[in-house]
Amino acid sequence: MKNNSVKKKIFFVLLMLLGISLVAFGSTFIYVKYNNYNRVEASFHIVTSCNPVYIATLNICDDVEGVTVTNLSQPTTGCLHEYQLTTADMKVLSTADVLIINGGGMEGYLDDVMMSYPNLRIIDSSCGISEDMLIKEDKEHEHESEVMEEEEHEHKHEHELGGVNSHTWMSVSCYCAQADYIASELALIDSVHENFYLTNSMAYCDKIISELSAKIDEAKDMYEGQSAVILHEACEYVTYDLGVEVAGCMDLDEERQVSAGEVSELVDEMKEHGTTLIFAEEDYGTDMSKLLSKETGAEIIYIKTMIRGNYEKDSYIDIMKENYGISKNN
Repeated sequence: MKNNSVKKKIFFVLLMLLGISLVAFGSTFIYVKYNNYNRVEASFHIVTSCNPVYIATLNICDDVEGVTVTNLSQPTTGCLHEYQLTTADMKVLSTADVLIINGGGMEGYLDDVMMSYPNLRIIDSSCGISEDMLIKEDKEHEHESEVMEEEEHEHKHEHELGGVNSHTWMSVSCYCAQADYIASELALIDSVHENFYLTNSMAYCDKIISELSAKIDEAKDMYEGQSAVILHEACEYVTYDLGVEVAGCMDLDEERQVSAGEVSELVDEMKEHGTTLIFAEEDYGTDMSKLLSKETGAEIIYIKTMIRGNYEKDSYIDIMKENYGISKNN
């Protein structure tokens, strides 16, 4: 009887140890599986340089498992090409698998990024735009006076390397070309999701064209053949798509100091060419556009450039609808 009792106790202890082992193994298995799942869910981190590229990438990566998209901090003042990376930006970049930029020289900090993260893959979306779609220096501001040309040359942005206006997203055709290029490059880097990227890009561009083509055609019917001055270089892609001739440019931001002589020269230029339109960004161009309108009677059209602000997947289409609406204010 005593031996049987001892055997039962030993059997019971062994059974308990087996149970504990099974529970421990099961818990470990679940923990590992859960953490591996989370790693898969956030295994491919894409960082974008600016809002227009961010919006395109959100649509391209829509419903793609394991992919996260983060946009770098945006400037509260000034133009994007003068933006300086913050400590927060560098921290975000340290976790990135790929950085997608607008390109064309827009990101003045790119050399710093490449120096700090030499192994970071970079997609320059402007590489998808054909040369004939770009607005180049030899097409710009042909009717500016010598005084204006000299002052504009001194203020000329660094992002106009090679004489290219890098605000390419302001042209629907350029923007779609950029989206297609982003998708094709992501498909090469992350081939597992190739079909998702390419299919999403095609659907997004089709949506852009279907929702904006009529708006652009209507605006073109209204303004084609007219003459305009632009108070922000981003507006030039809009005027180009509308068939509007650019008679002069005064690229404004919060640091731009405009002399009375320069204003007088621009007014004379507008009168000489019969300029009827002023395209401006509301943040920086309101006072100047109202002054020019008062002196010449030209109509003011405000354009949103999408550099600042928080945007969602449909924001590009919504804002471009407003731009081609057209937003007037005299």
